Amino acid sequence: MNTSQTHIPERKNVFILGTAKRSGTNFLKNMLCIHEDCFSPGPIWEDFLLEHIDQLDNYVHYTSNRWNPNWKVEEQLHTQKSMKKALGTGLIRFLRSQLKTPEAQKKGINSDHVLITKTPSTESIDSFFEYFPNEYLIVITRDGRSVTESASKSFNKPQTIAMKEWNLYAEKTINIINSDLKTKKLLIVKYENLHKETEKELRRIINFLDLDEKSYNYSAIDNAPIIGSSDLAKKGELHWNPTKKTDSFQPNSRWEKWSNFKHSRYNWIAGESHKALGYEILNTKRLALVNTMLDLFWNPSFYIWYKVKKHLYSRKN
Repeated sequence: MNTSQTHIPERKNVFILGTAKRSGTNFLKNMLCIHEDCFSPGPIWEDFLLEHIDQLDNYVHYTSNRWNPNWKVEEQLHTQKSMKKALGTGLIRFLRSQLKTPEAQKKGINSDHVLITKTPSTESIDSFFEYFPNEYLIVITRDGRSVTESASKSFNKPQTIAMKEWNLYAEKTINIINSDLKTKKLLIVKYENLHKETEKELRRIINFLDLDEKSYNYSAIDNAPIIGSSDLAKKGELHWNPTKKTDSFQPNSRWEKWSNFKHSRYNWIAGESHKALGYEILNTKRLALVNTMLDLFWNPSFYIWYKVKKHLYSRKN
């Protein structure tokens, strides 16, 4: 009788969240998928599971409120905690169904592969471990100035809107870092470190995920293509087709030609979050009066933009 066993990796699900779009979620996902046990199958390229998770919060709340208190459901079943975990399990099962698509099957993917899924936002990150208590969460941060510059070039987003968006999601990230999550599977990754010292940072991530290092082809890192870089928008419409990396690709220096006023504006909006995430800031005059006057227009503009964006997606067919 043959007692040898083929190595079957533990079923894992890895969620990547980024501090706003252009934070490097594509880069990190593609680097992880070089590992032979990992796969990001599609067609759900960005899951956005947390963006409207408050709807499930309401569902759990209103449904459990309909149950007669005399039944003592909460005491016996721990309704809030157990229902959210059960709903999260269902969502995981749905995401993992991508591992069974014809395209995945052609590539030899099976249900034991590690699912890598991502969202370029930390919206509702505080709810993540309520719904997915046993899953791995990697949050990738990036210098907000680089994110602002990239978002402006990629999506023609007004820079003040981009700054405020980055600050909003950076604050949510900081809150989760400062919370009591020492026992959770949470890792913070800086895009700058991943770009400059890719192999070193990937070894740290692979160790965190408890994956087999021998199954990672580190020699493939340097030849990995660029996907979705804002540099591509300079030569035409932004796309997500793989593009060969050249020496001119310098994503960490996008903001170096900023004026003192632009730095002042950024510091006013996002300086505290910038420093809290471990980034050095360029000190400039605060220009308090000018920034206060600009806020009279941009604060309500951002509020409207944020609410309209969520509303439009909630009505999408």
